[in-house]
Formats: sequence, structure tokens, C-alpha cells
Amino acid sequence: MNLALSVRDQELLMKFAESSQINLQRLLDARENAKPGERLPYDPAMGLTAMEYDELYDAFQRMRLVVSGEAQLRFLNDGPGRYILDGGSDLREMTGLVIE
Repeated sequence: MNLALSVRDQELLMKFAESSQINLQRLLDARENAKPGERLPYDPAMGLTAMEYDELYDAFQRMRLVVSGEAQLRFLNDGPGRYILDGGSDLREMTGLVIE
């Protein structure tokens, strides 16, 4: 599963990212002065209009999970209350994990 944004939200994010590279120090300064848990105040140097900035901020609430692929994960019984995971070639990182 992957997190996904709409096409419009991706466009806004790219616009913000491009401007952020140009105005990186200004953005870092704003982040340093921001209170934890609060969003950065709007700044035209972000490359967005104030409305676009609000839209981008809200985009992160609209993100959704999308299927990125399918794989089979097997639970192999290895005794009472013990299972070993087998992810095959698609989920190698899970193969060998033990659940007790």
C-alpha cells in the first residue's frame, strides 16, 4: 500500500517543492520559528497563492491508501502458539519473522 494524493494535490506539492528549492533558507527560517504542531504561516515565497497553500495543507487530510501490488504471506505453524512467516520472493523482508 502507498499513500496517494490527487493529481491536483500533486501539482500543488510540486509547485511548492520547486519554489522551496529556490527559497530554501527562507523556508528553513520559517520552520525554525514555528511552534511545534502548527503549520507554517503563509509566505508568497512558497510559490503558491494563499488559497493554494490552504488547499495543499488540506491535501494531507485527503490522502488515501492505494494498492501498490499484491503478494502472498504464509503463516507456517512451528509448534503451539508459534508461527514463522514466509513471504516468498515478493516479501523477502518478512520471511523468517516469528510470531509467538
